[in-house]
Amino acid sequence: MKTTTCGAIALILSYLAGLTARGQNVLQFTGAKATQEGAITLSWASNSNEVYEVDYADSLIDTNTGTITWNTLYTD
Repeated sequence: MKTTTCGAIALILSYLAGLTARGQNVLQFTGAKATQEGAITLSWASNSNEVYEVDYADSLIDTNTGTITWNTLYTD
């Protein structure tokens, strides 16, 4: 279970790193870890007057489409 959680964190971080390559503002993560309950805690350096959105996926790959379906967890 811990390997899957770490793999999911790595996938999310690599996805977010790809967004910065497309002209987005640079997102600097200061920490990422899994709690004992299995939740993921992300920390980042925020900038004033910027809006952040945290998305999640129920699975790494949707077997019907072959892509990741992202759901909004938190905005602002």
